[in-house]
Amino acid sequence: MWRGTKLAASAKQRGDNDTAKQISAARKPTTAAWVVNRLALRDRDIRTRLAGLGERLKDAHAAMDGDRIRALSAEQRRLVDDVARAAFEEAELADPTAALRDDVTGTLQAAIADPDVASRLGRLTKAEQWSGFGEFGDTAMVFTTTRKPAARKQPTEKPERDKKRGKNE
Repeated sequence: MWRGTKLAASAKQRGDNDTAKQISAARKPTTAAWVVNRLALRDRDIRTRLAGLGERLKDAHAAMDGDRIRALSAEQRRLVDDVARAAFEEAELADPTAALRDDVTGTLQAAIADPDVASRLGRLTKAEQWSGFGEFGDTAMVFTTTRKPAARKQPTEKPERDKKRGKNE
């Protein structure tokens, strides 16, 4: 049973109907959110580690430091794998489905990339996803090449095959 149900019943028994209604109206978290929340509440350091790595990655991207980006990307893979494994152990899920693994790792990746997601760890209601990297794209210089389209040569005379067709028509 969802813990919120017990909390709502307890509030109602105390005569706090408003709180009971608020708790009942709260969304039950998805399994992936529950897994990540559970670990984040047990180990407060997770939020700091994910957000810190996100800041270092953002700085490396802003500096366009390829060596640092590669090193931090490898660190990111290790950290996400380690935290996901710890989250499944904490949730006592020995053999999570592939979809659940994807949702948990996606949420952890989102927490690295987005400080808002990192700050909400422990209170998530659904799995998070990230497609991009924070505001980096807004501040990056983008170079594009602009070329004038090649001028098409207009044939001055019909090709030989067209001349032959014209005679047969």
